Amino acid sequence: MDVLRLARRAGLSLTCLLALMAASGCAQVEPDGQQPTTTVSSSSASSPSPTDPAVDTALTVELYADGTNLNSQYTLSCRGAEPVDSSTVPDAAAACALIEENPAVLAPQRPASQPCTEQYGGPDRAVVTGTHRGDAVETSFTRSNGCAIAEWDALAPLLGHGGL
Repeated sequence: MDVLRLARRAGLSLTCLLALMAASGCAQVEPDGQQPTTTVSSSSASSPSPTDPAVDTALTVELYADGTNLNSQYTLSCRGAEPVDSSTVPDAAAACALIEENPAVLAPQRPASQPCTEQYGGPDRAVVTGTHRGDAVETSFTRSNGCAIAEWDALAPLLGHGGL
């Protein structure tokens, strides 16, 4: 999947998120201004690549319950919407299906001015690295406010439900 297509899909989901946030009366901007760190590039030189050329998605997921110390590490390998047997993500089938249907969830594009509810979902942090359809993926997720919680929850089959 090319980066332009990912951006278009992210823009569509951002529009939906903005509409939902506006309807729910969210008007606060996160005080610390932190955003998820996301990198998607067409070069996968710095990311692990699948050993099987038929694998479309090869990801490593690191989960930090306290935001600092690594608690769990999983791998996800997919051929389209189907997981490869070597996947260790607890719900690999759902994670592969989600990423195949909406790969933009791997690279949320939230502007710094995005209004977010001031709710705290916990110190959890997840780091996702690897490749999807030849594009490098390097993204981190937190549960620091309503927007970040929504991004995490969108990837629940891959990240779990927080509160690790």
